[in-house]
Amino acid sequence: MKFGPAQWKRFLPLFAFLIALTVEAVICQTVVGQLIEPIEIPIGEKQRVKFWLDPAWKKNLASRTQSVEVYELAPVNSPTVLIAYAVNRFQHNRVREAGEAVDAALAITPDNLDARLLSIWVKTVRDQYDQAMTDIRTFGKTIRNRNLPPARLDNTYRRIGRLLGYLQGPVGEHVNQEILHAAIAELSIGLAPNHQKLMRAEMENLLADFEGRMQHLGRKVQESVEEKEVAKVANRKLIQQENALLQTQTQTIQDQQNSLRDEGELKIDRAISRAQPLQSELAALDGDIRSVRNNIRALQTALYFHQTDPNGSLLQCDVLRYQIQDNYFTLGNLGNRADAVAFELDRAANEIAQIRNRYGGQLSQLERDLANSGRRQRRNSKKLAKLAKPTKPNNKKVTLLSNRITALNSYDQLPLELYRVDLLKEAATP
Repeated sequence: MKFGPAQWKRFLPLFAFLIALTVEAVICQTVVGQLIEPIEIPIGEKQRVKFWLDPAWKKNLASRTQSVEVYELAPVNSPTVLIAYAVNRFQHNRVREAGEAVDAALAITPDNLDARLLSIWVKTVRDQYDQAMTDIRTFGKTIRNRNLPPARLDNTYRRIGRLLGYLQGPVGEHVNQEILHAAIAELSIGLAPNHQKLMRAEMENLLADFEGRMQHLGRKVQESVEEKEVAKVANRKLIQQENALLQTQTQTIQDQQNSLRDEGELKIDRAISRAQPLQSELAALDGDIRSVRNNIRALQTALYFHQTDPNGSLLQCDVLRYQIQDNYFTLGNLGNRADAVAFELDRAANEIAQIRNRYGGQLSQLERDLANSGRRQRRNSKKLAKLAKPTKPNNKKVTLLSNRITALNSYDQLPLELYRVDLLKEAATP
């Protein structure tokens, strides 16, 4: 079929639309998965890249150390190879080493967009916010100078949008917002409307996510406080009940102390009252014994003088001997009685000592019980004072949630598996 000039003019818009679709399809076909730059791995480096992304990919000590050993075998002059090694370091949670590999790639090719984007991510995750914002400002200029097909930059602006949202929201209090706004303004210069929309959508989504997480944290904090309040009420009730029992116990102990003290003193008084006559009798017997001994000595002296006197009377000597013998008999009886009284007095003293020991031991135990009750009441008073303080949430739980809220990985994780697939695909080509 042939068309006239008028008919061709009618179909021009349709042809233009079809041509635009074809061009867009071609551009989309050239888009690489996660990497912005073309993947170019030197032939001599492909085995090293395969090693980092396949046998050394599994997270263990051997893979982690062998990856470094292979990296240090020879200098690397390819940005793509350095990025592959950085991906390996990210996999093994060695962010600092990954950042060093990215910096090495930028030293070779300063306008490598993949290395620049990873460098911004590394600095952000390592809390180097000012440096990250400085790099974001220059990142937009680098993109404009490269004049790449816009479709290849969609994922890039999505990530930049998430990073900007992260710097505004989760770590906003640690970031100079004026510098951040300047970075956003400079990045937006000459930015295509669809990329502005993508970046803005990611920023808003992340901030909404952050707001939701903060609300969730607030609820968790409130729940933690409420749980602690319930526990505090229960503990306070238990402590008050224990204090009531301890006060009753203290009063009981004091009553027992008074009762035992009175009972012991009464028994000791009775024992002493029984011992006092014995003491008096023993004192009297002691006086009688001394008197009889004095009589015996006087009679013995008189007998001596009568026996040595030539004119002495034998009858008088016999009388004196009888009196001496009678006094010795009396002295023996007095001694026996004194021993019996002394024995009874010792028994009374032992009884008093036993009473004192028995009641003293019981009173000492009650005193210890009273002191222990006092200590427990003082401890309970301290516990009640602590419970009276404002309730704070569970610090460990709040810290854990707070760390998750402020962690970049909670909002923007590097798609390491996708990086790995793209790089392995190129490394596998002969």
